[in-house]
Amino acid sequence: MKRFNYIMASLFVLAIFSGVNAHADSATITPQDRGAIIDLIAHYSHTFDRRDGEGFANLYTEDGEWLAFPNEAKEPVITLKGRKEIADFANDRQENFRKVGIVTKHFMLNTVMEIISPTRVKTSSMALITWQRPTMGDPAPVPVQAGYYNHIIVKTNGEWKFQRIEVHTSGVYTPEEQYGK
Repeated sequence: MKRFNYIMASLFVLAIFSGVNAHADSATITPQDRGAIIDLIAHYSHTFDRRDGEGFANLYTEDGEWLAFPNEAKEPVITLKGRKEIADFANDRQENFRKVGIVTKHFMLNTVMEIISPTRVKTSSMALITWQRPTMGDPAPVPVQAGYYNHIIVKTNGEWKFQRIEVHTSGVYTPEEQYGK
């Protein structure tokens, strides 16, 4: 019985120290950094949904990337590189929505974070995207996409920015798919 207790105690101590080592990286960023990262993810939704393509693009590093993998695509269907491509895409997409009366809302929830270094993190947020057409007689929000947004976020010049976002959502992506012609 003593040997069993010794083994169990050793395993317990090993588990404790393994846990400390496995999560040691979580101590490499401050609570303020964690808050700034969560705010960055929130600003993604706010700038896109408020039709601010330049503000949206400024959330990225100069060489930032945005990739879309709709409906479980194995390869990206859309790849944007750099702030100009990202801003142009956001502005064009929102202009197309505006023309048909669609208001978008991106809800980023349940964000988990993996600390790579004091200046680099990986996060994943569950996403729910809704559309509504308040001026077209469809004021109720309708869920059109759900899935995950995976981010690589880096701290440069004291600011957290997206270096890469991979969008893995399923649903509808064009007004015609949702509302018909």
